[in-house]
Amino acid sequence: MEMALVLFNEEGNSPASSLYRNKVNLTIGKYRISVLQSFQVNGVAGCLWNASLLLSNFLCKSPFLVKQKSIVEIGAGTGVCGILCHQMGGRVLITDHEECYSVAKSNCEANNVDGNICLGYNWGKSPCNILEQMNYNKPQLIIGADIVYIESTFKLLIDSLVQLSSPETTILLCNAIRYNKNATFKLLASEYFYIKPVVTDLEFDHNSMELLELKLR
Repeated sequence: MEMALVLFNEEGNSPASSLYRNKVNLTIGKYRISVLQSFQVNGVAGCLWNASLLLSNFLCKSPFLVKQKSIVEIGAGTGVCGILCHQMGGRVLITDHEECYSVAKSNCEANNVDGNICLGYNWGKSPCNILEQMNYNKPQLIIGADIVYIESTFKLLIDSLVQLSSPETTILLCNAIRYNKNATFKLLASEYFYIKPVVTDLEFDHNSMELLELKLR
């Protein structure tokens, strides 16, 4: 099994030790989020990854992208980015695969967010359950953190992004850089999307992480 590699890690701790912390308290701008981790039960879906923090910090500094906007998070894992968007005033649906979206739902409830904004959705399938919740309007913003790492899922992910997008939809993806996998994903996605790096004043290692904007062709 191919796994995500860049795990959230507090300074001074070993990366492996972060896997077994049951709870992490985050401060992102003026927002507070408690993250319940469940690696031993839910594997990588139950962990907090650095890409989620980078994307969350970017969103926090970009309220115009979030406030009163319709937003879908895909491959949500712990749901941190979606929970932040909800706290910022976005109209959010948080989604992950059917077998693991309960992780995000638990974190919503731990942060006094209605767990019903979480939905099970497997990439490549019709997103009718998502669009039904949005009155069949496409979202204005789609976000995903550390979801580009298993090559066999790339075409399914791209198919879902196409189905969920309109020409007005902005997609923000933040991923750890994993050798040629990111290039493979971008090559496949470029058939359907314009892709460009996001310009931001946030400091991060551009050799290990990338933040991308995609717009439907």
